[in-house]
Amino acid sequence: MFLRIAAMSLLVVWVFGVAPAVAGPLQLGSDRWPPFTDDEGQPRIAIELVEAALARVGVQVETKIVAEFSTVLRDLKDGELDGSPAIWRTPDRAAFLRFSKPYLENRLVLLGRQGADFSATALSDLAGKRVAVVEGYGYGPVLDGVGGPTLVYGRSDQANLRKLLSGEVDYLLADDLLIHELFEHYGDRADRLLAVSSRPLLRRSLYFAVRRDLDGAAALLAEFDEAVETMIEDGTYHRIVGVTWLWADVDEDGSPEFVLGGDRAGMQEPDDAYVVSGPGAPPAGPKNRRYYVDGKMYESWQQVPPQYRLRQREDVQRPRSGGLLFEW
Repeated sequence: MFLRIAAMSLLVVWVFGVAPAVAGPLQLGSDRWPPFTDDEGQPRIAIELVEAALARVGVQVETKIVAEFSTVLRDLKDGELDGSPAIWRTPDRAAFLRFSKPYLENRLVLLGRQGADFSATALSDLAGKRVAVVEGYGYGPVLDGVGGPTLVYGRSDQANLRKLLSGEVDYLLADDLLIHELFEHYGDRADRLLAVSSRPLLRRSLYFAVRRDLDGAAALLAEFDEAVETMIEDGTYHRIVGVTWLWADVDEDGSPEFVLGGDRAGMQEPDDAYVVSGPGAPPAGPKNRRYYVDGKMYESWQQVPPQYRLRQREDVQRPRSGGLLFEW
């Protein structure tokens, strides 16, 4: 893999005529969107993933956190920022930004008050309902052209949660990892007041992006993509996100596999894995499952050596939101 990175570096220099490294700290910007982006010292897994990958290719980063994502987009257009660590791809943004390969996937679910109806399989099924979304987020054409519900725009997920609890809206559309953190942090209180849909209504890939006119932009993104691949293989990605198993295509054959972070696979065959982006959920049964463990591929759970089938450590947990997002 590291030889492949070196070869890629030489290739991008030859093709684009620029060195892949960017001179000086890269100026990135985002809003507060825990646990993906937030101030330093708070859970911000997207920023940590991007900064770790860029550090591997020798690029220093300074990440600015602002109140609203619309400010980030304005500063990118004006040249005040070089890029953003966590952004959805839309046609209008592609006009002035270059994007990495997707390195996370946002799975958007409905959050409602206890007793809410979650039978809807698409937003169009929510005719007559009020659904809170965040102003400035690039939900894409699925949301822009949706018919049925009334979309109520708020300045943040926290503001939308308050609207939900006060009865101003019927549902809140938010990322399932963020909702996981809400229930993880507030426990019984969240269980008593709130309920969540069992399936995502929207899936959006998350990207690292830089301005199109940034010197060395294409080369930088190529090196970033390669660095993320090595982080998935060596367990760094798992550690930052806080999961034991990933569902990712590490051998690039078009079929994802279970990828272990660390050296403890658990006593039983895994029944789930965190999906990096795109390939969909892992198969429910034992068929068509492969396992990538400590740099080697195994065609079945039975082939995984016994020394890895150990009880998982309790310190492998997703980061908590710390209550900063959901103060209610």
